[in-house]
Amino acid sequence: MSEQDSWTALDSDYRLNHAIRIILVGAESTGTTTLAEALVTHYRALFPGIRSVEEYGRQFTYDLLEQAATDAAAAGEPEPGMDDLVWTPEHFAIIAREQTALEDAAALAAPLVVADTDALATLLWERRYLDGTSGSELYAGALLPRRDLYLVTDHVGVPFEADEIRDGEHLRADMTRWFTEILGARGYSWVLVTGSREKRLADAIALIEPLLEGVPEASLKVRQPGDQ
Repeated sequence: MSEQDSWTALDSDYRLNHAIRIILVGAESTGTTTLAEALVTHYRALFPGIRSVEEYGRQFTYDLLEQAATDAAAAGEPEPGMDDLVWTPEHFAIIAREQTALEDAAALAAPLVVADTDALATLLWERRYLDGTSGSELYAGALLPRRDLYLVTDHVGVPFEADEIRDGEHLRADMTRWFTEILGARGYSWVLVTGSREKRLADAIALIEPLLEGVPEASLKVRQPGDQ
């Protein structure tokens, strides 16, 4: 039986409850996706089944913009931008639920989960866009899976890269503080990662390695010389 098969052969409840979950969160354009992708690449040699857990809310926003553009065209109105989108608590509840589903699917596939955001982060994006009105609280609290470590990507020293949906450069410092405050208030283990991409990756790996001691030995691929 291969290392991958040894994990997927385990009971699904066991996998959901025992997979090591590393959650990356941060303000816009602070390197969360870059670091998450680098970690998945690094650990694929050890966990061939590891999946990228991408930010569902980003695709949801693109879909919302596309629908708004379709509706505007049908009505003979100008194409809308991010500032024209109408967000509702239900939107954020959907995002939170789907984000957790992606995370759980990754836990079923491999003993290490590296997630680019989660339902708790969705709660803070909802706070930003709806001034505290919450439709995602249920998924960010009572239904949030067990966490091993949050990595908060610092905004300091990271240039803001705008795109068609990023518009929060002026809020990055506030959102970094929101993340650290809510993680501290809820008692989660978290570390603020700073510095260059290389330093952030090295620091993250150093934090994750001790957590892997809890992974069943049969699910680990034996490291070979030169494995990254």
